[in-house]
Amino acid sequence: MPRRANSIVLTSRTSSLTLRIRGQAPVPPQQNCIVVSPRVPLEVIERIIELVQSACLCQLDAPPSRSAIGSIIQASKALRGIAMRVYFRDVVVDSPSHFLELWTSLAIEKEVFGMVRSFNWVKAFFGSSQVIMRDVRNIGAFANLQTLDICFASEGLKTQDLIITLLFRSFDQSSARTNLKSLSFMNVPRIDTKLFGLIAKTFPQLTELELTSTSRIDTDCCLGCLEDSLKCTRFSPIPDHHSNAEILAESFATSLAPLEHLEDLYLGIYLSDASLLEEHLTHADGDLGGRDFITCLPYCHMCKDLLQGMRERETLVSKTLASTLSSLVKIRWDTLFLPPVTKKEECDAGGHYFDEEERAISSRMPYAAVFIFAKTNGEAKLVREWRFCQSFATPKDEIRFIDDETQRLDSLISSLRKERAGLLRRLNEIHSMTKELPVEIISSIFQHVSPPINFNTRVFRTESVHGHRYEQTSLDFEDPGPLFPIILAAVSSHWRQIARSTPELWTTIALEVKGPRLRSQVALLDLYFGNTGNFSGSLELDFRNYFCAFPNNQYHTVFEDDRDSLQQMLAVILKYASKIQSLRISAVPPEWVDSLSGVFSSLEDLALGWPTNGHMKTTENISFTEIIALRRVTIRRLLAPLKLPWMQMAVLDLDRMAMDICVDLLIECRNLKEYSIREPLFTPSDRRHPSLDGTITLDNLRNLVWTCLPDAWSNAMLEHVRFSKLERLEWHGFPGKQHRNRFRNFFSRLPSTLRTLGLSRYDSPEGLLDILTSTPQLTHLELLSCQIRFCRYVLQSLARPTSAESHVMALLPALKYLTINDCDDMQLFGKRNSIPFMDLLSMLTIRSTVLADKRLGLRFIPNMNWKAEALRMLKRVGSGGDQV
Repeated sequence: MPRRANSIVLTSRTSSLTLRIRGQAPVPPQQNCIVVSPRVPLEVIERIIELVQSACLCQLDAPPSRSAIGSIIQASKALRGIAMRVYFRDVVVDSPSHFLELWTSLAIEKEVFGMVRSFNWVKAFFGSSQVIMRDVRNIGAFANLQTLDICFASEGLKTQDLIITLLFRSFDQSSARTNLKSLSFMNVPRIDTKLFGLIAKTFPQLTELELTSTSRIDTDCCLGCLEDSLKCTRFSPIPDHHSNAEILAESFATSLAPLEHLEDLYLGIYLSDASLLEEHLTHADGDLGGRDFITCLPYCHMCKDLLQGMRERETLVSKTLASTLSSLVKIRWDTLFLPPVTKKEECDAGGHYFDEEERAISSRMPYAAVFIFAKTNGEAKLVREWRFCQSFATPKDEIRFIDDETQRLDSLISSLRKERAGLLRRLNEIHSMTKELPVEIISSIFQHVSPPINFNTRVFRTESVHGHRYEQTSLDFEDPGPLFPIILAAVSSHWRQIARSTPELWTTIALEVKGPRLRSQVALLDLYFGNTGNFSGSLELDFRNYFCAFPNNQYHTVFEDDRDSLQQMLAVILKYASKIQSLRISAVPPEWVDSLSGVFSSLEDLALGWPTNGHMKTTENISFTEIIALRRVTIRRLLAPLKLPWMQMAVLDLDRMAMDICVDLLIECRNLKEYSIREPLFTPSDRRHPSLDGTITLDNLRNLVWTCLPDAWSNAMLEHVRFSKLERLEWHGFPGKQHRNRFRNFFSRLPSTLRTLGLSRYDSPEGLLDILTSTPQLTHLELLSCQIRFCRYVLQSLARPTSAESHVMALLPALKYLTINDCDDMQLFGKRNSIPFMDLLSMLTIRSTVLADKRLGLRFIPNMNWKAEALRMLKRVGSGGDQV
């Protein structure tokens, strides 16, 4: 029976469960009396179920309804969940039908009984490749799997790769990749660097790894069976696959290097030459049979020197692995080199010793060599080496081994106690110098450990959340990390007092709001803002996962159980509104919209987003005009009209909003310095048409990101809005051929201060020449996420003269930098014979000739992988004037 792994139950639970006898009516509370209900902690119930289950191990193959817990799972849903979690914690499958029954049982728990995480119950899985072959793709469904033990005895050298590839492929999208801690592959036909690489790539968090091949060698039958098993097993990689131990050690260490957490490694291979067993066979006594052929090998005097070399190899390879893998402390090998024998050695003429007692000792095969290392200042030091038998021929042998191991452990414990006592004495000597640090110093250390979150550098992305049906989210916040002030305050009462008296620790907080945590998160907000003192604070709330639980078109409702908690959270925010300097909310609760104005007297930075199913109604108005300190606003997915304190706005970032709202905000906020609109929506048909007159000049705008649509409001912006101090423009879209003159006029009237132009996701050459000929003052041109054909068209245009009659000047004569950022097939620019590279080379050659005194810098993001010949050709062009 395979071993059963120790597993940890990670489930949400309450502190206790109330049990009442069925049929007994509850006793109504009487006045002036206390009714005591018997409460049994869930941990006690779980332990009881574990004892019941362990007492009936013979029924592990039976379904839950017919097992020892059959009556427990019928008592209640709560008990069913606990019992099933214990029952499926460690799974041992011995047939394909058993595996199918396991899968069916878990699926029933998920679909019928509402156990949504039933597949997560499995923490340890034991089986063979023959059993799981048909349904190997299902193994990855056990997301919380921590121990995986597979036997490959039925596989051969040709079939091993197929089953292992299918097994690892099942974990491609599974969180078990990071949860798995112990992996064991038994009776593997071949152990090589390819297998190590797959393991390291698939399970980077492993702490224990066991791979065995020598156990496939058949020593229980005749010499013929022994020879057959040797041919079907790669029991030693030296020298056929690695010429010597040094090369093998470096190869193994390189393949296993990604396993940064690996602590225990067991490789069941021999580090002797692969020919050692065959050479020993030529002078072994054939009458002894297969078993004695192996067992007498360690005592063969003719092979003694070879076995000693095997021990040196084991030590060398072990030290190399321990030095490369930072966490590795224990390495175990299968070995033919036995511990030294103290008895006298007598042998026959052939060099064999067959004393009856020594024969019993030698028959305890296989042996293992274990190396224990200690890591000091990044160096691995061998502290212990011993060899022992992994199986015993007689109980007497096992008793002898246990006695020896007990004495060894007692000696080790005694030495460790002495070392610990010495360290404690040294600690007491130096403790007095540091235990009474001034409060100011501890407070300063806390501030370095827990710096405030810089919300201005946190990226807003538009991606899906956990693969949910809402394809786009409102705001995608980065992970804020742990709540360090809470951690520091939990160490001791002294630290808690210091933490609470350091207001700088509590000035920023970012929370992912979830239903089960609402009440505690309300108290957490109150604690944070209550400790800020006179400092202002910043708050980020992410409701996306909370509202993902709602069906479509029900965003404007909340769970009744959570309504009071949401109101309490809003009340806490409004209570400290005068302290909040930055407020960011993703998936804004609908009841909060009317409260997010007026009371935030110190609010400077506001970011709001609505999910796909949460657009505000177009008839509603959202106004923040009463927030007098507001300077920076970010809005995602808002169709409703928006009013802001126009004259004080400095930065405005909009995404997926109606074009009429975007143009209105651009015109009304005359003091804007940065304005961006990405993926705007067409103006609804029931909105008013643009009524812009004359020229509207924005004197303060420095940075503009604009997406052009064939929309009346977008065309009005091109015709009427001008910029006097614009420095950077990022442009996307073309208004259509019928508005080309308006498009050309817009670019021709851009100010001379414009130095940087970015073309974002531009996929059509229409209007490109209008842009390039109208902006000769540009010094920096950026191609952002454009298609390769458009990038080629730009390069060809930069090589053209300004007119058909003139061959003196090229387009953008002042251009100093060209950036190509994240364009498709961008690596083609680095290949000599590709068309994009030839366009690039031609452009550089022509410009270096026409503009001999100009230098052009090229920048590719991400970095280009240049071919050697292509890079040499570019450098030759660069020596003529351009800087590549």
